[in-house]
Amino acid sequence: MKARLMRFTPAGQELASEVLAMVRGGERADFRTLLTDSRYSQPFSPRVEVEIRDFQTRREAGASLRASFDVAGVDDRDIIEDDAMWSWLA
Repeated sequence: MKARLMRFTPAGQELASEVLAMVRGGERADFRTLLTDSRYSQPFSPRVEVEIRDFQTRREAGASLRASFDVAGVDDRDIIEDDAMWSWLA
């Protein structure tokens, strides 16, 4: 299954930090709203489709992500410091 890559809005980054703190404290959390609601997430540009599945290794996940970026023509300089995108992926 594939999904469009998104990035957190400032409100999304703040809420994601709060939700992760709750999870680390042992609470359960539903991330769907955080990941899909336009108040918290916005589409990454250019459009990138990422594979959603369990990967055997981090290397395999990285290779899949690299391939998705390459297909979309994303330059490394556009993503290297995009905390909002990397946080959304995490």
